[in-house]
Amino acid sequence: MKTQMLVVLFCFNLMSCFSSLPVYYLKPIENETEWYNGREVIKKNKNHMTIFINFDQSKDGYFIFDTEIHNFKKDVISVFPEGFYINVLEDIKDTVGVYKYFSYDPEIMLLDIQNKISEENASYLNYLSSQVILRFFNIVTDIATIGTPETDEQLDKKIERNQQQEISMSDREARHLNRINELEYFYENISTTALRKTTIKRFDSIKGKIYLPVIHNIEYFRLIIPVGGETFDFLFQQVKYNKNSKEFQKQILKPLK
Repeated sequence: MKTQMLVVLFCFNLMSCFSSLPVYYLKPIENETEWYNGREVIKKNKNHMTIFINFDQSKDGYFIFDTEIHNFKKDVISVFPEGFYINVLEDIKDTVGVYKYFSYDPEIMLLDIQNKISEENASYLNYLSSQVILRFFNIVTDIATIGTPETDEQLDKKIERNQQQEISMSDREARHLNRINELEYFYENISTTALRKTTIKRFDSIKGKIYLPVIHNIEYFRLIIPVGGETFDFLFQQVKYNKNSKEFQKQILKPLK
């Protein structure tokens, strides 16, 4: 009885160790913004180039931004998303910053996903190979006992063994397919929606999502976008969501003076 109570307490403590990850809202600290479908969009012009940007969401360890770049220069411009970065500030008046966190390169992200798919397929094939060996061993054992009387208990154990193997294989196959589907969905999403390396001709534009690392326990940062020989910067305040906090609503809805 004492052992059972210890097991229950251990499981309860284990479950209580997990808590939800924080959800952040990134509020633009800009004089002029426009709202579009629930998203606060910043527009900046510089040297015959225009950039629109808005915070999309924080998900899976990423800050995701929607970005649109227009080129009105006579010359072509090149866009390299891996050169975009977050410059963490000590306070809102800081103009230098203390840390830089660069955007993820979508080309590297795609290669990483392909590698994970390859690793998962290899892992699953290794598992199937081990199951083939195990089944062969069971068959050899069963053949060796042909003609030997078996008790009902021994027969029940064989049936239970085979059933457990079937359940284990079905469970492993389901986990494998779920993992592959998850990775393939992520690959398709990145390849079709991410802002990727592009050369923009005059009067052309490009748009897509950029992925930056989620940074905890900061308040202000600048999103820096170097493009076409110019540097565009966008000031944001990071607000941690708390459904019970009135202060959160004030930070979202009340503009800073």
